[in-house]
Amino acid sequence: MAAAAAADLIIKPPDLAALVVAVMVMRGQADQEQTEPQTQVAVLVGHIVQEQTAVPVLSSFVTGINKENTVSFVALSGLPRTGSTLLSAILSQNPEIHAEGNSAVCQLMWDLQQSCETTSYEQLAANYRQEYQDLLVSSIPKNYYRNVQAKYIVDKCRSWTLPANMKMMRRYITDNPKVIVMTRPIDEIVRSFVKLREANGWTGDLESDLLVAGSEPIMRSMEGVEFAKETNKGEFIFVEYADLVRDPQATIDRIYSFCGWEPFQHNFTNVVNKHPEDDSVYGLAKMHDVRPVVK
Repeated sequence: MAAAAAADLIIKPPDLAALVVAVMVMRGQADQEQTEPQTQVAVLVGHIVQEQTAVPVLSSFVTGINKENTVSFVALSGLPRTGSTLLSAILSQNPEIHAEGNSAVCQLMWDLQQSCETTSYEQLAANYRQEYQDLLVSSIPKNYYRNVQAKYIVDKCRSWTLPANMKMMRRYITDNPKVIVMTRPIDEIVRSFVKLREANGWTGDLESDLLVAGSEPIMRSMEGVEFAKETNKGEFIFVEYADLVRDPQATIDRIYSFCGWEPFQHNFTNVVNKHPEDDSVYGLAKMHDVRPVVK
């Protein structure tokens, strides 16, 4: 069943609750293309279970239905150390835009999709519930941002540009994807990482591991950027770090035009990160700090 068609589906809560339990209990390893599965899936999917009565469980946000011809979900992707945190902080000045730190949405959707197609498929098929895959996976973005009131969601994840994830976005979120792709020369990115590692007390060879084929955080992201450049038919906009810091107004104007957002007056001399991440989780303190003045 296509995601849009699932929007009209009515599911009785007890059935859906049982399905959620079955899916999560039977989950196995995700595809090697992604990182390890994350346990938040059970909590997020659980939010779509309502009590007392049968309810419609999908909204226009989740299915990508664009009745007002606006874009409600925009992905922020590209290479690391390219100003994505700075851009998110600038965009967050607009009360109609929610742009926070690295998002788990893409990974969570991938994990649940893999479960539905592998470890949980037998149970779904045996109970004639294969079509629930679209229902469940599509619910993740909505429930991840369930407490956000902003009109536009900017979801940050370097993996969005990978082919399989773009396919997933089109299937479960919107058939009109918009992706902001941040770029910067590789040598500058490596120098930035080396400087950050030195500031955090790292010793030894601080750069060779950054350039291993297929490795995170640079080379696998580069694969996605190259795919985006090769296949772009208007769904990607490329933003150079140098352009963002040298002429932030022109860069923001390009992004707003690309996304179809109403103009907003941003302040480039008082930038505050409204959604700071706990960089201790990454082992690199101050990795996502932003300077108040764009320069």
